[in-house]
Amino acid sequence: MTDMQEYTRRFMEEILSQVDPQEILEKHQDAVLLCWEKPGDFCHRQLVADWIEKATGQKVPEITIEEITKQQRLF
Repeated sequence: MTDMQEYTRRFMEEILSQVDPQEILEKHQDAVLLCWEKPGDFCHRQLVADWIEKATGQKVPEITIEEITKQQRLF
């Protein structure tokens, strides 16, 4: 097992298994999962986003800086 696989296993077991993903969505409807890693790189944000989607069916899209810049130009 790689370090990343072991980390993921422990993060899921020790952190995410302790909370209810549906409750998280309901309590934090306007929340944003933020990460400093490049899109596609291993990060906590992707672990949590995948966990939420698997448990609830709710997608947690990744927003790129290009999308944010485009939206800002619309206002």
